[in-house]
Amino acid sequence: RPRHPDIQQIPAVVLNYYDPADGAFHEARTQPIPIDVKAVKIISGSNISTATTPNPTQPASQPEKKRKQRLPQGIHANFSGPELLENQRPPAQIVLSTPALILLTLPPAFFLLNLGIAGLLWLRNRNPARISKRRAYQQLKQKFSSSSDPHELYKELQHFLATLLDLPPGSVISANNIEAKLKQSNVDPQLIHHLQHLLQQWNDLNFSGTPTENTLDQLRRQTMETTEKLWRNLE
Repeated sequence: RPRHPDIQQIPAVVLNYYDPADGAFHEARTQPIPIDVKAVKIISGSNISTATTPNPTQPASQPEKKRKQRLPQGIHANFSGPELLENQRPPAQIVLSTPALILLTLPPAFFLLNLGIAGLLWLRNRNPARISKRRAYQQLKQKFSSSSDPHELYKELQHFLATLLDLPPGSVISANNIEAKLKQSNVDPQLIHHLQHLLQQWNDLNFSGTPTENTLDQLRRQTMETTEKLWRNLE
């Protein structure tokens, strides 16, 4: 808004440009824009707070009507001072706005996210044996669901049991040499007996040639059920 009402136009804007046709600089000037500025009274906060409210039952006086008149068009020079560009909202309203709340919550959210990631990495490095056992169990399930080679399945089963029971890599797992280890881990005796029976079946199958598809599927399903129970028992 203009600072005083005697302004009649927006002055022309001068633009310099280079014309490659004649290799010289020229000046372009816009047309001034006429404006209509009406003088109105400058109203401050004190004027508003000390103004008397007219009685609604009585007709307003002529000065009151004039003060309340709204000008339908034109630019009104009724503001002055640097406070024109200041945000007049209360500070609490600015702080509680949606962009401000987002900016306030982003730093703690990133901090908690980084703290959670660091905690997970610390737990993983703290117990690498648990991670190895979980990985061996996932590999066992993947192998038993995709492979039909009894030799590969038996080898994967031995690897899983050796990892789960903290035996040295490459240990030969049989029905007899894991019984004491399972009892030390407080595994159910019936589950131990069932696992020993499955290991004996896999050992016999490994030296008896190619089994039928029905026999292999049944043995594979029983092995997955037993190893799942064992995994839950020792996890």
